[in-house]
Amino acid sequence: MLTGRCSHGLTESTCYICRTVRENRGKRVPKPRREKTVHGAATIPSTWMAHKGYAVVRARRQCSREFLGPWVKFVHIDGHPFLWLIKEVIERCENLETIQVIPPMLRKMKGKLKVCEERGVRVVTGHHKPQSAWNEERVVNPYYDEQRAFMRGLQEEQKRLFDELLTLGVEYAEWAKRYYALENEEFTPQTRLAEEYGLTNIVVSRNILGVLRYLDPSFKCGIDSVNKAKGIERKVKRLRKVMEDRAAFEEWLVRLGVPALPEGLLYARAEVYAAVYKKWNAGELVLGEDRLEEILTRRFGLLTNRCETLQEISADFKVCSERVRQLELRALKALNIVED
Repeated sequence: MLTGRCSHGLTESTCYICRTVRENRGKRVPKPRREKTVHGAATIPSTWMAHKGYAVVRARRQCSREFLGPWVKFVHIDGHPFLWLIKEVIERCENLETIQVIPPMLRKMKGKLKVCEERGVRVVTGHHKPQSAWNEERVVNPYYDEQRAFMRGLQEEQKRLFDELLTLGVEYAEWAKRYYALENEEFTPQTRLAEEYGLTNIVVSRNILGVLRYLDPSFKCGIDSVNKAKGIERKVKRLRKVMEDRAAFEEWLVRLGVPALPEGLLYARAEVYAAVYKKWNAGELVLGEDRLEEILTRRFGLLTNRCETLQEISADFKVCSERVRQLELRALKALNIVED
């Protein structure tokens, strides 16, 4: 071996393995503990609970559910009660009597209750760990007071930009207005906004923070909210020109290729409406599923000239608003229509 080289054939100053060993010399390494903690010794494995008739199932496909069997009579679903999960639980647990979900998830059981009723399984609400449950109406955002103070004290230019978002019908601005209770109305939690608009809490949170970022570029937030703020800026620039005067608005409609905008349509969704209208007018609104076509037709008012809300459609389809929103996005994607 050449002089100055380590056992790995490299110089000692450039060998990562030898350098790491040298750096770790003298450092204290905690010894493994042999004694057990009190709370650790008192834990009950999920497999043991299952054999006592109680089981907690996590809503993830990769999670093992081998501990389920005929001995399980009560199952608590930790997470979203997917239809595939409910069917698997019922299939594995022949003597199942009760399925429990947390209260916010009960509204997502629409359309799945029939599967449970056919097998004689009742659905109840509750918590696996009641001490960890929290009230949906409670503010959990640690920065809420600071963010609300910012929104209530907007500077002149920021106030003008926010009012412009509301005028253009940008949904995210309306969410921020209700979430921060800017008119001293009742606090609207993100969970309620997510339910009304058929989205998840994370999406609502990112969009609201995107509005704050748009009003103040120095506001620190995640990359998703930063990109949302940039998207809001691009959309506002496009809509600002056509809202300045009536002639520009009429020219905009001609450019979009639509005679008029239906009642209840937000200006921010006009471009999506135009794309859907052209497909429908040309007879190309064919998606292979009647419900997808009906949802788009009703959401954009193609027949009645009035856009229906997610709640109205979900009541007729007997599903939650979130599911209607998912189907709407799926239909738009099938038509190669992308919404900012």
